[in-house]
Amino acid sequence: MDINELIAPIALQEEGSWLKIYQPDGELTDIEFLVAGPDSERQRKGRFQTIERFANKVDRRGNMAAEDNEAMTIDLLARSVIDWKGLEDGDAPFECTHENVVKMLQTVPWLRIQVDVHAASRLPYQPAGRRAAEAEAAAVELAAKAA
Repeated sequence: MDINELIAPIALQEEGSWLKIYQPDGELTDIEFLVAGPDSERQRKGRFQTIERFANKVDRRGNMAAEDNEAMTIDLLARSVIDWKGLEDGDAPFECTHENVVKMLQTVPWLRIQVDVHAASRLPYQPAGRRAAEAEAAAVELAAKAA
């Protein structure tokens, strides 16, 4: 196997993949998150930043309070989000900052689950996965136009 076939998807992971967000009832929203892949440098550095931030929350036995553990998990996940579309705060766009991503992931559990699954997946960065995502997006767009 050509090593470039192994490396190419990792470069795509750094660019991120757009995730369409669905309501809990399955209805598609106009919200999308651009999420870096699990092998990206962004996620790797994010792990280091999160570990450094929460290191003082671990006791001598290596344990951490449940609240701190959840906060650490959300902090790490938020570091994989590159950008978003479709979120507003009143009439103004809701800026995609680390703090705002953390706020959304803490406040909206069903949103967090979708971002978490996408951030852990390598499929969107494989050539076949990209084609499948593009085909899904085209089908959704056609269905929306037909409605």
